[in-house]
Amino acid sequence: MSAYKDYVFGIQEDIQSLITEEMVLDCEDISELYLRVGLLVEKLPDGEWLIGAYDDIITQVCDDCWNTVYADYNLSNIYVPV
Repeated sequence: MSAYKDYVFGIQEDIQSLITEEMVLDCEDISELYLRVGLLVEKLPDGEWLIGAYDDIITQVCDDCWNTVYADYNLSNIYVPV
């Protein structure tokens, strides 16, 4: 189980490294961030496979980055998934 957790954490770190503060602030809404990050993930080794297999992790990392940036700026665009 530990090897799988390490693998998932690695995926999260890879995705998070693609997201910049500027990218988040440049997006009109969270959906645009999902799209931009998805396009970048596709360029990673096995990226197309990651999108299909781990899209929930990609979404969660985007949500976390979005909320962190907006909280840092004291802005009201915090996203709460439904």
